[in-house]
Amino acid sequence: MVFCEKCGISLNAGANFCPACGAVAATGASAQTGQQDAQNNKAMAAIVYVPFLFIIPLLTGEHKESRFLKFHTNQGAALTIAFVATWILLTFISLVIPIVGMMVTSLILFPVAGIASFVLCIYGIVNALNGMLKPLPLIGGLVVIR
Repeated sequence: MVFCEKCGISLNAGANFCPACGAVAATGASAQTGQQDAQNNKAMAAIVYVPFLFIIPLLTGEHKESRFLKFHTNQGAALTIAFVATWILLTFISLVIPIVGMMVTSLILFPVAGIASFVLCIYGIVNALNGMLKPLPLIGGLVVIR
């Protein structure tokens, strides 16, 4: 698999330009480096999707050395932030609107948010283990780690 040198998105085989940023696609040694990077960092890239565990590569500095791991660390951080923000918002709604708000959030919104977070977590883990740089749906465009 070939990755864009500029933005890190995975490219189709034989692509001359990145569809996301327009940069010239890498060939030869750069493509091999991207494949090796993904292979070497798959396990850590999968772990960062578990809420709050994105902090591990940040503390060790591993995300600075690997474009693949940096991408997935950013996605894991965005997922954690979205999870916490959703939890805070739903808690606020259930407290502000006493009976109806509590029933709606407890019976409908919290379970839906939990299932959505779980699905996004699994989606990210599968992409990381397959060596892909696919952004998460809805929140994948957030840039938390530069």
